[in-house]
Amino acid sequence: REDERAFAARLVEIVERRSVRVVLAGAPHVAHVLARHAKVLARAGAKLLGSEPEALARLREKGLAVVGRGARIATVPAVEVPAQPTVASFLSAAAWPIALLADDGARRRASDAIEALNATRALYARGARHVRRTSPAFRRLFEVLLVVARDGRLLGACAVRVLEDDERMRPWIAVTVDDVRLERAAHAVAARCALRGPVTVTLQADGEGFVALDAQPGLPVWIEACLREGPNLVALCVAATLDARARPAGRVPAGTLFSQTAQDVVLDPRSSAAAAILTA
Repeated sequence: REDERAFAARLVEIVERRSVRVVLAGAPHVAHVLARHAKVLARAGAKLLGSEPEALARLREKGLAVVGRGARIATVPAVEVPAQPTVASFLSAAAWPIALLADDGARRRASDAIEALNATRALYARGARHVRRTSPAFRRLFEVLLVVARDGRLLGACAVRVLEDDERMRPWIAVTVDDVRLERAAHAVAARCALRGPVTVTLQADGEGFVALDAQPGLPVWIEACLREGPNLVALCVAATLDARARPAGRVPAGTLFSQTAQDVVLDPRSSAAAAILTA
């Protein structure tokens, strides 16, 4: 984030030394950087399955509500926040909390104007060129990971319902769901935005349908939920990178609970369980 060229140079060095054949993007801001340096990586011997830099630049500049227009699914309207925001920048919010979406995929939730002001300043300080605010109800949020081939075909998908998240809107408890409507809605958004490779789309239930809140390249934080059963979407990304004829693998089934939480375990030192641990 501090020096993109240095990051790319270091990555190329690792690719050449380790004979890396495939590079996958994790966080959205990394996906944006990799897209801009895809040709350099290719010369070093590594392939990248991802979106074209032009598609990502258009999404960064115009936002999902504009780029995704006409995708047969509604998008949540967003208003750009100035680079030097004030409390007055947020007084027109129709409802709280609001979501703050940076062009590189970073997100923040704010419950009032002061929180929104501080969060926006933090996003701009970390290098965001555009920050937009929107006012979703934050009920029944879903995230869908898609693996999209270079020709736009959908190769695989995993959808989760977000049960709990943090102030950065990163899911820390989520459960996989199997709903073809979610897959179709997310794919419609990704196709309209010309996104390829691993793509994560955030959707909100709206009556019988869904509205799109965000769409970004890269893998989600809950990627481990895709690895328990069903198609391995990480392996599918690698296969699609190496073989343009990769076949669709389907959806990850419902019922896998993902959690980033940690829980302290307190043992009575006089108990047999504690004795066994201490002895070991």
